[in-house]
Amino acid sequence: MHKLIQSLLCGAALFASLALASPAAAAPELSGQININTATESQLDLLPGIGPSIAKKVLAYRASKDFGEITHLMRIKGIGRKTFNKLKPYLAVDGATTLQAVGSAPARKDKDAKNAKNAKNADNAKNAKNADSTDNTDNTDNG
Repeated sequence: MHKLIQSLLCGAALFASLALASPAAAAPELSGQININTATESQLDLLPGIGPSIAKKVLAYRASKDFGEITHLMRIKGIGRKTFNKLKPYLAVDGATTLQAVGSAPARKDKDAKNAKNAKNADNAKNAKNADSTDNTDNTDNG
């Protein structure tokens, strides 16, 4: 009986891990390299495990001195060996930044895109309000 329960629990754990590792939840595939000495915050943000906060730390570090080699990236608080190993194939300290997301899904929602969407929604709401106010004209016949 104990072996049966153990087998069922192992099967459930395996199923859960496969469900969580589905392609829909996976990060987008990247192509190219990023020069960590010249990359912008949004370019750094494409890297797996790097968000806006760590990207800003990279820029702040770089303001005082350039990265001599890619391993110097681990001097940034929040980038340890595990994160570095995920980033390593995409890192360079010279040359052009060619990193881009492969496929149709963007790496992350860009703040500018989100702000543009909010502005568009605000314009639509404003236009709808203006249309409502012009539709309230008195169309009765005084004949």
